Amino acid sequence: KPINPQVAGLGGKINLVPGNILRLEAVNVMVRPEHIGLQAGGDGVILSKLFSGKHIEYRVSFKSTELVVYSNHQFDQGDRVSICVETENSIPIL
Repeated sequence: KPINPQVAGLGGKINLVPGNILRLEAVNVMVRPEHIGLQAGGDGVILSKLFSGKHIEYRVSFKSTELVVYSNHQFDQGDRVSICVETENSIPIL
């Protein structure tokens, strides 16, 4: 596991998502774009999309954070989406 966001970024794009552990301690969580799932409906908004060969790269606004998400699902700019991240695919930065 990378020791900080700069090291993690050497292997490709990452998202830093604000969160908390057990609602007690504020942390940033690193999540790679390919480890974020998108579903129709929710609090996120598709800002843009770019076809990148094997996937579509979306920029998603979610709770005042802009995320990069790789997906094969079709969404249009302005669509409302929800995101899903499995805990084994996220790394907290304390």
